[in-house]
Amino acid sequence: MKKITLLAALFAAMTINATDLWTGSKHVSWGDGGIQIQKEAFAEALPGQKIVVTYTGASDGIEFKVMNASFDHLAGSREAAWINGDDAFEQFLTVAAVDSLKAHGLEIIGANFTCNKVELLDGKAELKDGFTVWTGYSTGTAMPVSISPKLLLFVSIMKQAARTLLSM
Repeated sequence: MKKITLLAALFAAMTINATDLWTGSKHVSWGDGGIQIQKEAFAEALPGQKIVVTYTGASDGIEFKVMNASFDHLAGSREAAWINGDDAFEQFLTVAAVDSLKAHGLEIIGANFTCNKVELLDGKAELKDGFTVWTGYSTGTAMPVSISPKLLLFVSIMKQAARTLLSM
């Protein structure tokens, strides 16, 4: 009986927070306005969460655009990510992405897929704790990176532990 109670407590503690941002069935193709989600939907969004787009019939690309005057790409997203078939695409949110979404909202565009659902889900917890150095897509160009003091301390401790083990 104690095992069952413990398992029930563990399952209760493992909650997945999900917010439906958009639900329906819309064919998306370049230039048709895509799926637009207003900034109010992101009022509770946090860095480290992810946007998950569920789609069917895909055979081309998907892009995440900020609904500002110039429709910039969402920070940390690719210019266009290849999607195919029936699946889901995840986009993790950086601090800059959350700031843009809260200020402007989101437009999901692309070619030749039917969007069925857009959700905001819990994502990478390490983005919230100061240990993540960088996440997202890189075009190969240099980018500034700031490393948290916690990470530097952790690396230093791990180096010392490795030296100690190797000297034995």
